[in-house]
Amino acid sequence: MDADADSFVYAPPRVERIRGATFRLTNSIVVGSSIDKTFEFCRDTRFLNQISPSRLHFQPRNRPEIDVMINAGTEIEYDMRLHGFPVRWRSRIPVFDPPHRFVDEQMTGPYRYWSHTHTFASLDEHNTIIGDVVDYTLPGFPILGIVAQRLFVERDLKEVFEHRSMKYRDFLGEPVC
Repeated sequence: MDADADSFVYAPPRVERIRGATFRLTNSIVVGSSIDKTFEFCRDTRFLNQISPSRLHFQPRNRPEIDVMINAGTEIEYDMRLHGFPVRWRSRIPVFDPPHRFVDEQMTGPYRYWSHTHTFASLDEHNTIIGDVVDYTLPGFPILGIVAQRLFVERDLKEVFEHRSMKYRDFLGEPVC
């Protein structure tokens, strides 16, 4: 890896307010895996529970007759827990551009709006940058969303994406120099 790549080895999640009660989380990490292998891992819904913090009890509701590999138009439904409360989340994949990116958008779930862009950039044949950009708006009146953001949502999301980044390394490897 060159000197420029070193700065992308891990960029902890950052959250900024982009307008009103809409926020943007960004996160990136380099893993020791080719872009093709990394992309294939990230589009496999069977790993969603394994890369999520256990407190979320994240469980995809895939039926056996449905392919577990996401593609354009795939809809994914899963159950999880947020602060102990059961939540059913349904998302779809409107953008699918292998092996560079895909987008999942919440159809139903805990947010008023949620769009998560997953990006993949090859540093070389052994290393890939996984990037996340999540734009989200909390439900309710904007002031309530801003208060919830400050009290727990930002902290919770940062924790989830930090956890996922480290799990990516567990499954895909440390960066190879």
